Amino acid sequence: MMPICNITLRAEKPCRLAFPDQNDHSLGAECKRRRLALGWTQQDVADYIGIRKDSYQNYEWNEQTPHICFRKKVNEFLGI
Repeated sequence: MMPICNITLRAEKPCRLAFPDQNDHSLGAECKRRRLALGWTQQDVADYIGIRKDSYQNYEWNEQTPHICFRKKVNEFLGI
């Protein structure tokens, strides 16, 4: 027997470029907000700071804080 029903599900991909909530003032939210405002990729910011993309991603996800030797570049990026 062959199946009677042929169903195709469609959905839009979630927008990964959503700005963080304005009430969130964590380092990760501020970094992501600034990066999206500039139109940069995570790789662009990582290159600017002088770190790997994975490390910068951890900053945005609030899983890691910048090492003391990179904080000056992070502050420059944020405009502080």
